[in-house]
Amino acid sequence: MTSRQLDAHILARLTQADFTEIDPARLYAPGGRLFLTKGSRAEAVGILDGLIQNQVQSTRWADDYGQVHGTFRVKAEPRMMLGLSASFIKGKDLTYENEKGLYDTYETEVLYSAPEPWDGP
Repeated sequence: MTSRQLDAHILARLTQADFTEIDPARLYAPGGRLFLTKGSRAEAVGILDGLIQNQVQSTRWADDYGQVHGTFRVKAEPRMMLGLSASFIKGKDLTYENEKGLYDTYETEVLYSAPEPWDGP
């Protein structure tokens, strides 16, 4: 898949009924796309991994402080990289202090950064 096709593939899944998209600026800053789900972090990572499997050069995920994340190089266009993460919402009391309804409703947040050209090492 090209980076554009992979982007469409990922968004087709993240915009299904089990995910809710919100403006990332409500919690963080503008940029990327933020989706919330009632599913567990493990379920979200499984979905994300399945979406990119065989479409990126490597599916190594890092696990830091409750967030599983990675930056992935698109196999069909190695200059293009995308970012994905899934993290627990519980424990982010300060982040969600003005969004109590979201905090009480959802279990996992997914951040997605669409493929962009990257000329680094």
